Amino acid sequence: MDEEQSGGNVRRDGALGAIAEYRHADARIVDKDRKTTLDSTFQYQFLPSLDTRRFALWSKATLNVRNALSEEQAYDHAFLFIPVFLGGGALVWFSLAEQPGPIKLALLLCIFAMAAIALRHAGPFWSQTTRLLACFVGGMLLSAVETQRLDTVLLDTPVTTQVRGRVISRETTDRGQWRYLVALVHTSGPTLKRPPEKVSLLSRSQGAPIAIGQMIEGRARLSPPSGPALPGLNDFAFDSYFKGIGAVGFFYGAPHSVTAANDGATWSVGLPFVEEIARWREAIGMRIRTTIGGDAGAIAAALVTAEERAISRDTIEVLRGRGLRMFLPFPA
Repeated sequence: MDEEQSGGNVRRDGALGAIAEYRHADARIVDKDRKTTLDSTFQYQFLPSLDTRRFALWSKATLNVRNALSEEQAYDHAFLFIPVFLGGGALVWFSLAEQPGPIKLALLLCIFAMAAIALRHAGPFWSQTTRLLACFVGGMLLSAVETQRLDTVLLDTPVTTQVRGRVISRETTDRGQWRYLVALVHTSGPTLKRPPEKVSLLSRSQGAPIAIGQMIEGRARLSPPSGPALPGLNDFAFDSYFKGIGAVGFFYGAPHSVTAANDGATWSVGLPFVEEIARWREAIGMRIRTTIGGDAGAIAAALVTAEERAISRDTIEVLRGRGLRMFLPFPA
């Protein structure tokens, strides 16, 4: 009887001990979770807020800009940033969906110019900043003025017509063909009511090319300059506009040279100078291609004279595939 009672007491004490140990372990877990929560709350309360971090970054960036401007001013390098900000202003102006006109930009330039004059003794940061902002707006103004000054007439729809004009420049291709830049004088069959001033025409004839400065005539297919094939790629219409080229196309047959009886319509003060420069460039390119030969000579000539059409299409594709297309001075 005593043995049974003592055995029961042992079992009861073991059960109570297990329960106590379980409760103690559970309390430790609760205390650990509570401590973790308190620690995370403490760390969260003492972390800097998002606005504080932004202010710190802005202060650091402002300090770095001030130090950089002070260093550049100490070495008299501020003048070198003028073309950088002029180009940046032009780039921003062309990137805008709605481009401001010259009058608005001129007023804005006056404001920044007056601010630059008023703050010229306010320290290096404000004086240099206002001057560079004035240059930035000046680049936008120059872009707007140049765009309105050129006012290139672009062909609005493809057309087949008889063209006559003066050869301003010419360029050979990798197949021995010639592409002429022609100052348009007359069109017929049909007559264009709003003809472009310059057109770029390809002649597939293997005959003797027509010299620069001579009149050229032939039946041609004219088309408007094409835009980018995909968004972000090269815009050929943009390049053509600022080169004064309003249409591109090709001759159906071999063009022929004609007398310059009505050449007075194409003459201008700078035209002989432009034609002479084109002759020099053609002679330099021909000499380089003849001396080196092959696509290597065509690439060397393109780097010097920007005459890229003598490079074969296969070589262009290889350069594009190897990531070297950007080193050539012309669009793909």
